Amino acid sequence: MTRDEAIRLIYQKSNNLASLPQEFRNDRDIVKIAIQQNPQSYIYASSELLADKELALYAISLGFNRLPMLDDKLLADKELILKIMPKLSYNPHFLEQISDTLQDDPDITYEYVKRDPEFIRNISSKFYSNIDFIIRLLSEDIVEIARYVRENDQLKVFRQVPGYVSKVPLELLTLKVRQEFAAYLDLGEIGL
Repeated sequence: MTRDEAIRLIYQKSNNLASLPQEFRNDRDIVKIAIQQNPQSYIYASSELLADKELALYAISLGFNRLPMLDDKLLADKELILKIMPKLSYNPHFLEQISDTLQDDPDITYEYVKRDPEFIRNISSKFYSNIDFIIRLLSEDIVEIARYVRENDQLKVFRQVPGYVSKVPLELLTLKVRQEFAAYLDLGEIGL
């Protein structure tokens, strides 16, 4: 089979990449053509190209959304993960699909919760006692986050941290978030 024949097959059906000989599945141009036709065909690229950061970004920019299929090195690349987060569909299991190291990264977790405040239910419990992390989330001014912080029994630990009240940047919060937060802290109406 020639390269031109391989390209012709890809134009006929992008999933033909899976049946091509390895040399064509390792050809960046052929794989890019397949991705242009169907971003999910990225999974049929050679293992070498599956580990290529630039090609992964290209596939994701066109709609590839099978995060577990990315190479382990890419799933541990904080810069890449932060770049692709906005491009991926809302996925409550996102943190489970990246490397263990990044699952506990405060920046990754913060961006994850910002995308959908409901995802706060899926974060590692280690963040529940991290006052700076909780304050950072509350400063996002998202009522759902403030409500979850108030209602979650595991977050009662937050109340017991010495000086927690003085660390809350209330001037950054909207009235609704202040009310949720004040109710959580049992402080009555503060800063209203």
